Amino acid sequence: MEDNSFQLTFLILLSQLLYFTCINHHSVSFASTSSFGVTYENKTENVIKIDLRNKFLKKKHELRGVINLSFPELQHFRNLDLSMNKSGGIKVPKFIGRLKELRYLNLSAASFTSSVSSFLGSLSNLQVLDLGVTLALITFPQWIFKLNNLVHLHLSSNNIFSELPDEFAKLTLFEYLDLSSIYGINGTLKRSLGKLCNLKNLILSYNNILET
Repeated sequence: MEDNSFQLTFLILLSQLLYFTCINHHSVSFASTSSFGVTYENKTENVIKIDLRNKFLKKKHELRGVINLSFPELQHFRNLDLSMNKSGGIKVPKFIGRLKELRYLNLSAASFTSSVSSFLGSLSNLQVLDLGVTLALITFPQWIFKLNNLVHLHLSSNNIFSELPDEFAKLTLFEYLDLSSIYGINGTLKRSLGKLCNLKNLILSYNNILET
């Protein structure tokens, strides 16, 4: 399949499956340096990244509606960014749980109408997960502790009311953990975190965790 025909096919599919409130304000790019759009591998033509982040931080640029990407070209996804779409009206896309090759997932400040669901626990290759400012989180999701390849986790500025779970010690590849500005966290800093030998950054500012 030639590049042009692939791009045309993908654009048709994308236009059918996504609704933008400001479609005329954005362009879809297929270059690896795309600031808003699609990236694919030149050799295989597999789509590996979609960036739908609202980097302009304006309501007219926000993504709304149902996202239901299920066509075969997305099975090789490695990077998905839906962050900063604060308008609401977006359900957590179930298709994400089927993206087995996903390495990077950013759902921060997306204001989903439904909670961040357990089907994300099937993303066994995920390395970076950003759920900052999702507001739907009221406790630490147990499915996070199934993500054995997780290296970076951002949970800052959520309405979590819970003690810090010992299960964080299961994520032995952790290098970065951001739990800042979660005022509902209580209890003490767990000694089990000392088992995270690869941990380089642990951010606990602006919460109520006490030292042991």
